[in-house]
Amino acid sequence: MNEEYFEKLKKQQLKDLEDVVDNKIFNAGISIEYINGPEDDPDLIIPARKMMIINTNSNVDQPIVYRKGHELKHYEEADPLSVEVYEYSLLCKRQEERSASEGAIKMFASIMYSDLPNEARDWTKMVELFNLPTWYNQMVMDAVYDDPTELLRY
Repeated sequence: MNEEYFEKLKKQQLKDLEDVVDNKIFNAGISIEYINGPEDDPDLIIPARKMMIINTNSNVDQPIVYRKGHELKHYEEADPLSVEVYEYSLLCKRQEERSASEGAIKMFASIMYSDLPNEARDWTKMVELFNLPTWYNQMVMDAVYDDPTELLRY
């Protein structure tokens, strides 16, 4: 029963975060198109067309809200006249992907933790909520805490 309860809380938290992110996307003038594509097809953002395409059948482990946040950060960092199309990727090999991931994590940290003092924040909750890989841990810690070195005191 506890498992079911916590899963329900997690779904509610993801829905609440998605409402906030959807508002940010809407305020940026971006349209979202949801498709039921093949599971290997990534989500896309086309900055010049102000269009985000979300594949609801995607086999990636991150929830749609995280993927939307990632693509939103691509849009915010892109040259608006560029014909570049960005595909969702959790890897950080390309600077554009690392920057979008860092931006999304910072955005989510500010939404989730801005009202909490450092000692009440738990970076592992964000990693768990978004099912992020371990190589994201330092990025998440840096985003969640005002001064990550303060962790040594807690």
